[in-house]
Amino acid sequence: MTNQIFVYHGEEAFLVHEAVQKLLAQYSEYHTEQLPEKVDLDRLFSLVSTPTLFGGSSLIVIKGPLFLTQAITDKELKTLKTIFEQIQLGSHILVLYLPGKKMDQRKKISALLKKVANIQEFVSFKDWEQQKVFNWIQGRVTQSGNTIEREAVTTLESVGGTNLAHLDREIKKLEVYITPRSHITQKDVRAVTAGKGANLFDLGEAMKGRNLSQAMAALTALLNNGHDPIPILGLITSNIRLYYQMMILMQQKLPYPKMGQILKKNPYFLEKIGQSLRRSGFTIHFLEKGFHMLNQTDVAIKSGKMHPQKAVEITLVNLLSKHNVS
Repeated sequence: MTNQIFVYHGEEAFLVHEAVQKLLAQYSEYHTEQLPEKVDLDRLFSLVSTPTLFGGSSLIVIKGPLFLTQAITDKELKTLKTIFEQIQLGSHILVLYLPGKKMDQRKKISALLKKVANIQEFVSFKDWEQQKVFNWIQGRVTQSGNTIEREAVTTLESVGGTNLAHLDREIKKLEVYITPRSHITQKDVRAVTAGKGANLFDLGEAMKGRNLSQAMAALTALLNNGHDPIPILGLITSNIRLYYQMMILMQQKLPYPKMGQILKKNPYFLEKIGQSLRRSGFTIHFLEKGFHMLNQTDVAIKSGKMHPQKAVEITLVNLLSKHNVS
């Protein structure tokens, strides 16, 4: 049997924690035992070998057990094997979880668990996996019986990126905000996602339209809210790279669905950017110069020649000012 031992691990800590909570809810009638990471194996064996004081079965939960993350002796491995066998013979359930960490597949304990446990790894979305984030947001909203318009999905992704915990919090706030309605609009998202997230969205919107005044207002708000200028520079660089790639593909007259396949972006998202780029005055040549400018800024910051905040402000002005020759 492999339905009594569960192992949840992976980079996406939010989904790992959520999986544990779902299991706790599923077996709510069980007596729950929370054990420390430095769990005593003799105590664990005792728990899985005897009925609970309350009658029935136990759901034994261990967060970050050291026997999954550190080297163990052959004696400890033998004891764990006996523990797992005992669980399978009885009615107790064991849950091992590593939020934000991957289980080392090279360890002997991993090979043992593969034979006896349900193992699930939760992988974080990569920065370029935008469509997967869109699908996750859509699915999350649908689970609650609500709907969300495409513009609202793209705005949420702009605000939360691949941070699922942050996105989940914003969706929950939106669900309360729209009651008694059941449809989430972009206006709702803008109303609820205030502060740093909203300003990140505003910066992206201003950049693609080459609106310097709006971009500087968003940048100032971000810096005043305590945002580190280095990640902001990374966002600006990422945007300029995307615009450059898009303009090359637009020059080839590729349709947006094909662009989406090449750039691993949502076609609707690209279409909205493309509409702004056509009016922006950006050219491929100017965006190439923009890469050089951003590289110089990065070097100037790392060498200490320029203060990060001042460097980002000057670079943004140079990138978006329409007085610069494209």
